[in-house]
Amino acid sequence: MKKKEIIFFSNVLNPYQKDFLKEISKRIKIYSIFNEKKIKNSPWDLKDGNNIKNISSLNYIDRKKFYIKIIKKYNSGNFLLGGYKIRDIFTILFLSKKYDRKIYFFLEKPKNNIKMGLLLKKIYLRFLLKIFRCNGIFAVGKSAKDYYKQISNKVYNLPYSVNPNKYKKTILNKKKILKFIFIGQLINRKGINTLGLAFEKLNNSNYKNKFILNIVGLGKQKYYIKQLSLKHKNLNYLGFLDQKKLSNVISKNQVLILPSKREGWGVVVNEAMASGLALILNKNMEITKDFFTNKVHGLIINNSKDSLYEKMKYMIKNINKVTIMGKKNYNFFLKSKLNSKNSATFFISKI
Repeated sequence: MKKKEIIFFSNVLNPYQKDFLKEISKRIKIYSIFNEKKIKNSPWDLKDGNNIKNISSLNYIDRKKFYIKIIKKYNSGNFLLGGYKIRDIFTILFLSKKYDRKIYFFLEKPKNNIKMGLLLKKIYLRFLLKIFRCNGIFAVGKSAKDYYKQISNKVYNLPYSVNPNKYKKTILNKKKILKFIFIGQLINRKGINTLGLAFEKLNNSNYKNKFILNIVGLGKQKYYIKQLSLKHKNLNYLGFLDQKKLSNVISKNQVLILPSKREGWGVVVNEAMASGLALILNKNMEITKDFFTNKVHGLIINNSKDSLYEKMKYMIKNINKVTIMGKKNYNFFLKSKLNSKNSATFFISKI
């Protein structure tokens, strides 16, 4: 029986991928290649490792030589592609045929809401899968799985995952002041304006001294958030935090707010659950269609400031329920594929 090995190709290494890849490496041989520089508004400082290499500085000829070198070294290595728009994708796919390697994709549901755009992406994917004989798609969440089942009959639900050992469990402060946290890019799609308006409405109510809002991230709305933090003592803008600092900060909060109008998954939800936080999530997020149950894992909102205001107020008034939700989230996380240990085991069983 041929031994299992994986060569992973993607654009940019991020923290949750690193957790997943590290867990895989404990079980089988894997080499990871990244082709692009850092993502805007997410300046992670992740170093290359023994089996992780960023080759964004190389020209095309040298990148191709590097691919071939690794393919020959990992002579049983099948390909896992972290997207259908990664750099050099056709070169990588042609090399898979030349060296007779299986191909797997790891994909979110396409983000284009325009029907014509989705149709074109579907045609493009069908072309890739048919020409290069894709052996399976690992879809990020149930909604993504349902979408890709229209294209392939070998589709598996594999959400993004994180390592629980990196996170501390939350503890409610003795004064019972509820702490909310937002983590993400400070842009309109993430619902940052909605959060700001809901916060100000709550601050003009009788609940002003009963909560704190912490905001982590960078983006176009940074100035707006900084101005709010100067105006209100119970809003703290923390800027961008690396993974080590972030895990410590998360544990000092009790509720994650993610009012994104659209989100392929939202890995900060995994991180929050690993710390035992309750959740306030937008109904349009893919993660809410996967496992989320309203008033069990947290609360669902729509795109309006009033919806978010009401849910934040509910959490402040029902701190005991917040604690129960957080404990349920932590226990659910440990047993689920949101945990990188379980995610890696599931992935290896399917290749």
